[in-house]
Amino acid sequence: MTAAFSKDLREQAVRALRELLDGLQAADRARGPRRLAEPPGERPQEIYAGLVAALMRMVLLLYAEGRGLTPAPGAGSLAALHAELRRDRRDGAPLEQRHAAWPRVVALLRVLSRPARLAGPRALDPTGALFDLDAFPFLEGRRRGDPTPGDDLEPPPLTDACVLRVLDALHLRQGEPLRYEDLDVEHIGSLYEGLTSAVLEVGAGGALRLQPGEQRRRAGSYYTPRALAREVVARALAPLLARARAPDDLLALRVCDPAMGSGAFLVEACRQLADALTDAWRRAGAAPAGPPGDDELTRARRLVAARCLHGVDLDPLAVDLARASLWLLAAAPEPPAAYLARRLRCGDSLLGAAFNDLDTYPAAAWRREAADPALRARLRALRRRCDVEAAASASAPAPAPAPAPGADELRRALDAWIALWFWPAADDLLAAAPTPASLNAYVRAAAADPAAVADPLDPRVHVALRIAGERRFLHWQIAFPEAFDRPDPGFDALLGNPPWVAYVGRAAQPIEPEVWNFLVRRSPAFHGFRSLHGAFVHRAASLLRPGGRLGLVVPTSISDLEGYEPVRRAHDALCAADPDLPDFGADAFEGVFLPCMALLSTRRGAPAPPPEGVAPSWPLARTDLDPVASGLLARLSSHPVLPPSLFGERGFQTTAADARLLHRIDGPAPPHLRPIREGTDIGEFIARPPRHLLDPAAVKGRFRTDDEWRTVRLLIRQTARFPIAALADGLPFRNSILAGFAGDGWSELALLCYLNASPIRWFHHARNRDARQGMPQVKIAHLRALPAPAPARAALIEHLDAMGRALGPANAGIACADRVGLDELVADLLDLTGEERRCVAAWRDNNPLPRSESASRPPAPPLP
Repeated sequence: MTAAFSKDLREQAVRALRELLDGLQAADRARGPRRLAEPPGERPQEIYAGLVAALMRMVLLLYAEGRGLTPAPGAGSLAALHAELRRDRRDGAPLEQRHAAWPRVVALLRVLSRPARLAGPRALDPTGALFDLDAFPFLEGRRRGDPTPGDDLEPPPLTDACVLRVLDALHLRQGEPLRYEDLDVEHIGSLYEGLTSAVLEVGAGGALRLQPGEQRRRAGSYYTPRALAREVVARALAPLLARARAPDDLLALRVCDPAMGSGAFLVEACRQLADALTDAWRRAGAAPAGPPGDDELTRARRLVAARCLHGVDLDPLAVDLARASLWLLAAAPEPPAAYLARRLRCGDSLLGAAFNDLDTYPAAAWRREAADPALRARLRALRRRCDVEAAASASAPAPAPAPAPGADELRRALDAWIALWFWPAADDLLAAAPTPASLNAYVRAAAADPAAVADPLDPRVHVALRIAGERRFLHWQIAFPEAFDRPDPGFDALLGNPPWVAYVGRAAQPIEPEVWNFLVRRSPAFHGFRSLHGAFVHRAASLLRPGGRLGLVVPTSISDLEGYEPVRRAHDALCAADPDLPDFGADAFEGVFLPCMALLSTRRGAPAPPPEGVAPSWPLARTDLDPVASGLLARLSSHPVLPPSLFGERGFQTTAADARLLHRIDGPAPPHLRPIREGTDIGEFIARPPRHLLDPAAVKGRFRTDDEWRTVRLLIRQTARFPIAALADGLPFRNSILAGFAGDGWSELALLCYLNASPIRWFHHARNRDARQGMPQVKIAHLRALPAPAPARAALIEHLDAMGRALGPANAGIACADRVGLDELVADLLDLTGEERRCVAAWRDNNPLPRSESASRPPAPPLP
């Protein structure tokens, strides 16, 4: 599946979505009374979900037809209907005036919802939400709440021309029919990704229109290319397959994707485990018997899907698509709902509880933030009450143990416990919230079977049941007993591409206070640079059994950025990362610039003691360094580093409001009279005149005094691939410039030359991944990690100082001859060999300064 092919499919799916929306709206207007938007504008997302479901139903039906899983004889097929409509168009039939095709489509999809009317033991039984006839009744011309009709159904009168356009988009590529039987099941996910990249908006007159949306970006969900999934799954499973050689050992493996989407990683795991199983059967000399016509690989895939694979996702439609994808791959005789519904679950992988949580009261549930002062006061009062009750009950005898509950009772009890974290803030409900004194009675009441309780349910139990239904809590020990009810409980492998969502920084997405509070208290990875993918790393690692394997696609920045240190620390306590982790670069996902890597690791037998200081970076594989470069990087990394006091953050932290107060210099503009530099004003050995003016009295951020600005000796550009430095002159600057100072044996002139030398720039670029990927930046931590000369060479720093006296105050850049001399001097300081010098020179020639950073840029207009 090429990137271009996948892109075409996604674009065609969106075109089909647009055609179906326009056709339904036209039919809605023609039919009356209107049923699509009732009243207009109140349920566009429900309508959008229905359109997506309708198209995915058609896609799955085309897949099923291509694989011989057709409805009963006489029911027809979508492919046959499409061919018929194309023939009628060629013959000049008035398709815009005909309305016979959509009822046939609806009838086909209704047949798919009736297992008894399907032919053969392999017929698809779509009993999940994707094929729920009452989920989106407007597709059949019904209002919500109308009884499900029989064969007298009157669907909305879409024109045959509209239906043909929809089927063209789904069944043709570049004018040629798609052979669904030849397509990988991964195309299902690619099509679904295209359909989730738009949003419905209400236009004039209550009409709905399709617009490009941000849901895909905000959800951080990107369908993983098959080649990438194949590599991650292969490397994650390799140690397990090396140990599990017998067929029974392979079928005993428990593999899970905690954010499975439409199933790309599970499909790939099914392929690879099935290949290993067929090899094991051949080694054993026998394979189990199967239905006539089935080959060994088909039987192996069916067994692996039914026994080994598990998954969770918060999107119900994605869960149904994952079940269907595995069913299509395995061609299983049982319908998906019969053998995968319990193993592929709809739920929130991060919101759940464990059995031992029932022994404690979650007092931290009331620590969530609240914007309303009155609510904050109520939460504090409830927390104080809970603290008092907990202290009073600490010496009280423990309650008598309850009889051993079953799985359903435990699930309801855990739902009730975790519901306290999401308890409504309404006055009456907050006042009635369970406290330590009433927790035991509340949990027992919630655990009881509602059908067997004679008395009315405790009102608090009603609240807990509603919260659990809305939040889709998932308690792993109960959801997957085959993984946890065994010695050394846990999964053998956790695989996948969890959603990439950041809750801090420039790309921060909103998060509910209750969820924030829960993750902060419950996940050690949800600290520092808080993110959803970071929380998934810890959750997945915690679900592995000893020796289990982790294989996750995550942003490469997790491997080394300081803000992700809590994620690495939480992971490393449980798992040991593989050496040479794959770095997929910034273009692994078509159309998206996201540097990514694979986190591959093995669960430890016992938690590791926390490291001293900052948790180390994860070891990414390097394919861009030859042996000379690798050796030089390793040797310079072992050097002592420059004194940390030489660098600091001093730039003005400009808020969004402050940025609007900047005035471009093109003449006097009171009160904008204070010049202020930014990163692009800094070149090597040249600080150009500022191009902006600022009114310091109007800004919201802290603006330093003149004396504080004058203490800075060097200006170092932050937005660059390597250090670029110039002498400071006391003018203010924004935080896109870092500050350099003199001291500890380094004058500002010597440091200026050192930072602008090619060997130092090479080291920075080679050592720091974020200098090569994404939005390159020079950071304080990078500067403080630069190698210092060996003590025996320290005397040469005086020569740097002398060169700095010639180049720095001139503020005019550096000539080519001086560049050669500077690079040779710093190469001498660092004891570079001839091969190493040639390595640095080659890099310098291939990485010139961008024109905007060079000294040749014309100066800005003079200051007013």
